[in-house]
Amino acid sequence: VMLGKDRRIRRFTAPAEKLLNLIPSDIGRLITNIRPNVKVHDLDKLITEVIDQVVQKEVEVQDRDGRWYSMRMRPYRTADNRIDGVLMIYIDIHAAKTTQEALREQSSFSAAVMESSGALVLVTDMEGKIAAFNHACQIVSGYTLKEMKGRIIWETPLAAKEEVDKVRSVYRRLAGGKSPIQHESSWIARNGSKRLISWNSAAIPDATGHPLHVVRIGTDITERRETETALQASETALRQSQTQLQGLAAGLLATQEEERAHVARELHDDISQKLAALNLEADRVLRKQPDGDSKLRNEMMRLFHRLRGILRHVDQTAYRL
Repeated sequence: VMLGKDRRIRRFTAPAEKLLNLIPSDIGRLITNIRPNVKVHDLDKLITEVIDQVVQKEVEVQDRDGRWYSMRMRPYRTADNRIDGVLMIYIDIHAAKTTQEALREQSSFSAAVMESSGALVLVTDMEGKIAAFNHACQIVSGYTLKEMKGRIIWETPLAAKEEVDKVRSVYRRLAGGKSPIQHESSWIARNGSKRLISWNSAAIPDATGHPLHVVRIGTDITERRETETALQASETALRQSQTQLQGLAAGLLATQEEERAHVARELHDDISQKLAALNLEADRVLRKQPDGDSKLRNEMMRLFHRLRGILRHVDQTAYRL
């Protein structure tokens, strides 16, 4: 749409006719008296600034259906180089605007998820320079995003010096196309404590497929690893105790066996022999007095049989032992 310095419409194109709700008879009318389909705030002020300051203006506007346009205004000159009015150009940017809004919302959503997540989320470029350091990272490390942003991760106070080469090796593997990678590394927190972090790291490519960023999602497993170590130590101590108990039990059984064998030998070698000798002596006495006192003889026979029974009992006991 072409306007004169007096704000009157001089000329417009067919697309402008439809967009601004113009008709041929509107030529010569003040643009401010037209009710266009596009909402433009402070149009008269914009026209004045373009003419008086000889500058270009660009604002984003919407029609009544909510469709977005870029309205570009610039002064136009006559053949003798005089500013004679304003040229208004409307460019349909609805698709780009919608995409931009969607990306902005997605970015806001991703940022909100990253910050509210209980996991540690660390984003760096392929050289290790920190771009994002979420709230969980700040809580575990004791360092703020402001302190860490733009610094190379393995050159910060967080990095355990003995693990720098291992972390850089992960970045080299990611740059070479290996993704994702699960690994562990230690952080030295601001308070001096050492935290063990389990990471899942992946490279994010650019539009051409080349790795551009590294996203690392981590979990602080310090307490879990300490518990596992303590449990392993307890299990080792338990196994050692069991081995010692088994040794003691075996020794006790061996001692019992030795004691039983000793008792059996005592029964067989000492008591049994003495009873056998006594039994022989009783038999000899009976043979010497075949016609003696019958009562005494009966008593001797009874004693003789008792001795033989005791002797058999002792032999059986010694055998069982």
